[in-house]
Amino acid sequence: MKTTNGSLLHGSEWLDYCLNLTVMCRKRNPSKGLKYLLPIFAIFFLTSTSPNTLSTNHLPAKAQRRQSIASFQTSEVCNETMIKVNNETVQLELPKFDPNLGTLTKVEVTTDCTMMGEVGENEVTDSEYQLLLNINLRSQLPGQAHTIGTISKNYRKKIRETSIQASSFQEKFEAIKQVNEIITSNLNALVGSGNVAIPLIVDGLVNYQDAKSKISSNLKVKVCLKYIYE
Repeated sequence: MKTTNGSLLHGSEWLDYCLNLTVMCRKRNPSKGLKYLLPIFAIFFLTSTSPNTLSTNHLPAKAQRRQSIASFQTSEVCNETMIKVNNETVQLELPKFDPNLGTLTKVEVTTDCTMMGEVGENEVTDSEYQLLLNINLRSQLPGQAHTIGTISKNYRKKIRETSIQASSFQEKFEAIKQVNEIITSNLNALVGSGNVAIPLIVDGLVNYQDAKSKISSNLKVKVCLKYIYE
């Protein structure tokens, strides 16, 4: 590399030197001039472009999305009841969403059903005792359609005694099911002071007893409302 007064060329002198060198190379071999010219343009582009510009073009959009996700908050309330009578309407109450917290955007409803049964037999006339229970639960939030959930239990009991007619037993059993629902419309009915009244109706409960047999069933219902707001 040429020097002037013992120092390296700088600034415009360096650019003039590169261009002169390119012209000299093109005069010597015109077909190879482009090969020398391209690295010079590459050097100029890289030194005139900020490294931060190349890597941070999309950061503001990503940061905005993260901020939007972080702005959503949740508040959850739960309540439960035991239903023992068939086709009887039970009111389950839960606190409404407090509008002072923000704007309600969505509600996630979780309904946990636990069927609890008891069966007893003083005389069994076969080698296997079988009982099939189907319980339907209907619930409705204000401004929403009916939600129906079914919980089933197929109870079986093997009788191993040699004298079948003399066999007897008494046992308890249970079955669990969860129903999930997301609500995004008619949310005003769930906002304000006071409670949300949720009617629950159950059919399929069995409560029977005589001198030889006993069959009883109950349904425990737990409802949780997760309010999602911003």
